[in-house]
Amino acid sequence: MNGPAPSPVITQLRAGGPDAGRVRVLLSDDSALTLPLEVVLELGLRSGEPVDEALRARLVDHEIRFKAREIALSLLSLRARSRRELRDRLRKREIPGRILEETLDALQAAGLQSDDDYARAFVRDRLRLRPRGRRALEAELCQKGVHREVTSRILDEVFEEMETDDTTLADRVAEAWLQRQPRKIRVALEAGPFSEEGAGAWRRGLGHMARKGFGSGLARASLERALRR
Repeated sequence: MNGPAPSPVITQLRAGGPDAGRVRVLLSDDSALTLPLEVVLELGLRSGEPVDEALRARLVDHEIRFKAREIALSLLSLRARSRRELRDRLRKREIPGRILEETLDALQAAGLQSDDDYARAFVRDRLRLRPRGRRALEAELCQKGVHREVTSRILDEVFEEMETDDTTLADRVAEAWLQRQPRKIRVALEAGPFSEEGAGAWRRGLGHMARKGFGSGLARASLERALRR
């Protein structure tokens, strides 16, 4: 009667390359695991050591955790991300839920990910490059998974820091929109929102302002000021 198959053994520990903190552990059954160097040192892994089922499960767990952290850090190196964005990306890479959340907790504890920092960078970029009203910014951050209380606090901070408000932003958006319109639209706007020739142009302008997060009263006042200028 045949006994259980012998455990594979470690045939090689391949370190170095572009990342000295990464070690490739090759096994005699032609499988391989990628582990952080500190785990290899902590477990005392060496060539010729057998890898039974318990040790393999432990190594696979370390490998998944290492992979999750590497993916998250790679994403964060490009730009700030919300916790939800990272969670969604890690799920697509089939990182198990428990390891995923523990990875995100560790990144946050280390100061490498913060919804506060993400929201702050997001709002600053929007105000500089694609200005819109507070209501639109709140909606966008909500879609990114940032809690409403964080969003409200960060908007207060950044609006004060950049010395702006919804009226100032609405004026910027209205002027920029007006400058892009052909002369016939500007002429129609000057006829007024209740005139036959101006009604369509005003609906167009107010619709644009609404999509940028401004209420009808503020939008109309900003368009009127833009026209006068």
